[in-house]
Amino acid sequence: MELLSRITVAGLDTVRDEAPLIGLALFLVGLEQALFPLGKTMAAQLTDPAFLGLAEGATAHWLDYGWIYAFAAAIGFGTTIAEPALLAVAEKAGGVSGGTIKPWGLRIAVAIGVAVGVGLAANVPGRSPLIDGFGLIAFASVFPIIAVLGYAQLSSVLATARGRGRRRAYR
Repeated sequence: MELLSRITVAGLDTVRDEAPLIGLALFLVGLEQALFPLGKTMAAQLTDPAFLGLAEGATAHWLDYGWIYAFAAAIGFGTTIAEPALLAVAEKAGGVSGGTIKPWGLRIAVAIGVAVGVGLAANVPGRSPLIDGFGLIAFASVFPIIAVLGYAQLSSVLATARGRGRRRAYR
C-alpha cells in the first residue's frame, strides 16, 4: 500500500511539474495555427491597394496607411490599459498619493508614453526596430516613465491649485 501511495505522489508531482510546459506548448501551437495567420490576413487586407483606394501600380504614401496606424495604436493602447501589473501599480499609486494621482489618469499616461516611445523607436533614421531591438526597448521604457513623471507633476499642480481655490472660498 505504501508503494502505491509513493507512486501516486510521484505521478502527481510529475504532472504538476510538466503541466506548465504542456500548457505553454499548446499556447504556442494555438498562436501559430490561429492568431498569426489571422494577423497576416488582416495585414494583407489593410495594405491591399484596392482597400486603400489606389490605382493599379500606384505608389502609396505613408498617410495612405492610416488605418494600419490607427489599428496598431488601438491595439497597443488597449493592451497597455488592460495590463494587470499596471492596474495594480496605478491603484497603489492612487492610494499612496492620497488621491492626488488618479489610477485612470496614470494608466492613460503610461499608454500614451508607450505609444510615443514605440512610435519614435520605429522612426529612428537608419535603424530597424526589428533588427535593433535595444532602441525600441529603450524608447518604450523611457517614454512611459517620462509620461508618468509629467502626469505626477500635473496632478500636483492641479491639486495645489484646487487647494488654493478652496482656501479662498472659506475666507
